[in-house]
Amino acid sequence: MRPFAAITCCLYDRCEIRRIDRGAFSHFRSLEYLDFSFNHIDHLAPEAFSGLPNLRTLQLDHNRVEALRPNCFAGLTLSILRLDDNLIHDMDEHTFRDAAVETLNLDGNRIVRISGNNMSPLRRSLRNLTVSRNADPLEVASDAFVGFSFAALRVRSSGLRGVKFVEDLTAVGSLDLGSNPDLGGVALAWGAALALGCREARLDGIGLERFDASLATSLRSVRSLDLGANQLRELDPSAFRPLADLRRLDLSRNSLERLQADFSRHLSAVQWINLSSNSISAVETTALSGLTRLRWLDLSRNRIQVSVLLR
Repeated sequence: MRPFAAITCCLYDRCEIRRIDRGAFSHFRSLEYLDFSFNHIDHLAPEAFSGLPNLRTLQLDHNRVEALRPNCFAGLTLSILRLDDNLIHDMDEHTFRDAAVETLNLDGNRIVRISGNNMSPLRRSLRNLTVSRNADPLEVASDAFVGFSFAALRVRSSGLRGVKFVEDLTAVGSLDLGSNPDLGGVALAWGAALALGCREARLDGIGLERFDASLATSLRSVRSLDLGANQLRELDPSAFRPLADLRRLDLSRNSLERLQADFSRHLSAVQWINLSSNSISAVETTALSGLTRLRWLDLSRNRIQVSVLLR
């Protein structure tokens, strides 16, 4: 096997592979990129990828893996691990033992529960996690991410009913909890460090009926805030007071009926705002006058029958 020792990239996508046995690639020590996507793999043996000290990208997406057993990824230090669009419903507490992963994609699976036992081996390495489009309602235990520091955490369309798991994060730059309609009363009871570090928040499609100063204070450093596709019928302009750094605001696909005179009083830094697909029929003369840095405004698909006057 020595002629293959210098290979850095192997592509096995769409090859109808069904399983990967232990040490199958142990002779490919220079391997950096390995792609098994779109196969029929339903089993990963313990230490299936042992002997690959240089592997950085491992793609196992679009397969039939149902469970992640102990030591599946032992010995690996990965920049990217893709496990999206499998049939994963169970993760052993030792799945990631002796492994390091920077970006992990678990979208489109059937995971029932994520706990601290599952994830704690990745506390020092994991920076980007996405667990979206989960087929079954997903429970994320409150201790799942204690001490984690995320650049991006994305848990969309997964039937979440609570978000206590964000409270013990050390940091999160981008938080996406969208399309979980049972989170209507969401409260982010996290510390100041998290509030100051979060620059992007997506809370679209969570059944939110009210946006108040308490929630805004927990998001006070966001530059981009998505509140689209909720059930907001009216807005209290003072709720936006804590959002001094806000640049991008999405309020589309709600049930807003009017923009009151002081609507934009605390939105002077906003450059992009989407108010489309509401039921707005009245825009007070001074409603938009506070948007002094505005570059993009969408009021389409509303019920406005008179010209909007910008002063």
